[in-house]
Amino acid sequence: EEERIAGHYVFSGNPGTGKTEVARKLGTIFKAMGMLRSGHVVECRKADLVAGAVGQTAIKTRQKCEEALGGILFVDEAYELVNTEPTGNKFSSTFDEEAYTEIMAFMENNRHRVCVIFAGYANLMEKFLDANDGMRSRVTKVVHFPDYSANELVQILALMAQKEGFTFAPDFEDAAREAIAVRKKECAGKFANAREVRELFNKFK
Repeated sequence: EEERIAGHYVFSGNPGTGKTEVARKLGTIFKAMGMLRSGHVVECRKADLVAGAVGQTAIKTRQKCEEALGGILFVDEAYELVNTEPTGNKFSSTFDEEAYTEIMAFMENNRHRVCVIFAGYANLMEKFLDANDGMRSRVTKVVHFPDYSANELVQILALMAQKEGFTFAPDFEDAAREAIAVRKKECAGKFANAREVRELFNKFK
C-alpha cells in the first residue's frame, strides 16, 4: 500500500495570486483525507525564524516548526533565507543557513506529521531550492500560481463589491478594467494581483 503523506511544496508566483489562501484550504483537505491530524496552518517569515545570536536561530526555528506539527508550516517569502544576489555565497549569513538547514531536517524527520509549504516569487524560489541539494529532493512539487488576467481581476473586484451590497453602473466593467490597467503600469512589474484589487476597491468605497 502506498504511503499516504501530505508532502512538501513550493508555491511560486507574484503576490496576490492566492498562495496563502490555497495553503489554508489544503490544511482542511489534508485533515479530511487523514494525512494531517489537525490541518492548522502556521504562517511565518524569515523574521519569525532567524535570531541575532549564535545558536538561537536553530531553537527559534525549531519552536516555529513544532507549532505546525499536525498541520502546515507556511513560510512566506522563503527566498529571504538565501542570498538572491549573483555572488558566490548561497546564504547571506550563517543565521539564515542555520534556519534553512533546521527546516530541512524537520521536513525529513516529520514527513508523516507535517506539510511544509514555501512561497515566493518564481525566479527567487529557484534560488531558494538551489541553495542546498537536499531541499529539492524533499519538495514533492513546485506549484506555480500565474497572474490573474484582466477579466479575472474585474470579476474579483465585482465579487468584493457584491459581498458589501454594492450595485453596479452599466459601465462598471470597462471602468474597472481601465483602473486595473493604470495600476499595473504604475507598479512596473510589481503588481500584486488580488491584493491590488482590494486596495482599489477600498478607494472606491
